[in-house]
Amino acid sequence: GFVEQYPQKWILGPKVVLNDNDDDTQDPLLDQVVIDIKEAEGGGLRLDTDEYTPKNIEYMQGVQSGMKEAAEALKTVNIPKNELASILLYNEALIEASTLFLEAALYDESHDEL
Repeated sequence: GFVEQYPQKWILGPKVVLNDNDDDTQDPLLDQVVIDIKEAEGGGLRLDTDEYTPKNIEYMQGVQSGMKEAAEALKTVNIPKNELASILLYNEALIEASTLFLEAALYDESHDEL
């Protein structure tokens, strides 16, 4: 496996079905989190996402803490170095994506209050 540098697209979260009819009815507050990360002109990164809902923010906080815990746990596992390097690269990229999302959500919330 590999992680593309940029642009990156992350599609995270479950598709939630609200009834037993196996149709595509979804609760919009539990929808997937879609994040596009691109290099910004002049350096840095730019994040595009649909919206920051309380459920999405809570979900991404869980993703971030889970990836940090996984990184620590991987230090104690006997995995070949080349495989571990790929796993850690993915882990670090997902931590970065979740951090960018959460920072942008916090920024968005602080400007909504103004």
